Amino acid sequence: MDERDAARDRILQAATTLFAREGFDAARVNQIAEEAGVNKALIYYYFKSKEAILDHIIDTLFADLEQFSMEYVQHTIVRLIEEKRLDILTDRFRFVNHESLDEFQKGTRAYYSRIIDFVTIHSAVFRILLLESLKTGKHHGDLFRLFSSIISTEESPLYNTIHAADGDFGFSPAHVVNKFFFNILPIIQFVIYRDDINDRLHLAGNRLHTLFLCELDAIMASSVSGNDIMIDRV
Repeated sequence: MDERDAARDRILQAATTLFAREGFDAARVNQIAEEAGVNKALIYYYFKSKEAILDHIIDTLFADLEQFSMEYVQHTIVRLIEEKRLDILTDRFRFVNHESLDEFQKGTRAYYSRIIDFVTIHSAVFRILLLESLKTGKHHGDLFRLFSSIISTEESPLYNTIHAADGDFGFSPAHVVNKFFFNILPIIQFVIYRDDINDRLHLAGNRLHTLFLCELDAIMASSVSGNDIMIDRV
């Protein structure tokens, strides 16, 4: 990495830290320059505005998230469909046997563990997304880009990939509600509040992490009926 790239990275890191700590509106370009150890003119050389900095941070985050989410879809869902071990019906995932169901659940658990690691690494950016979602400004809706990045809605590349593998896979509001409110949003909140909760519960080692994954498992298990996973129970 040359000096110019290093300076650009310092600007992005400083902006991320300040946006998460002060809030996007309160943070100033002068503060970013001071934190990054660069002059203000260099920031405007790379980014036309403070908003452009945040746009770049968020775009990069969701591009990375979508990439490994697509890997999960291809390896865990599409592969099982192609091997004729999974058939998607209008309201459920039907597995040919319990072994296939178990393989899917293990792959999904590993995927959620990877999301936890990803959110942990980028916790400052997710703090920004949560903060901005409570406001009414331009970035109010950025958190909900999760719908197209890792939740299978009709505009999502993940949806189109699964639908191409099995045309019976369709849009399900119940599926979206389940994934957002009972999987993805809890993971973000868990990472952000983990240290505070651990201070109050006084749990040793990775005990809190293990407990959280067990609760995610319980939510997933609640949708299992025989060799089926229900995706729409309404």
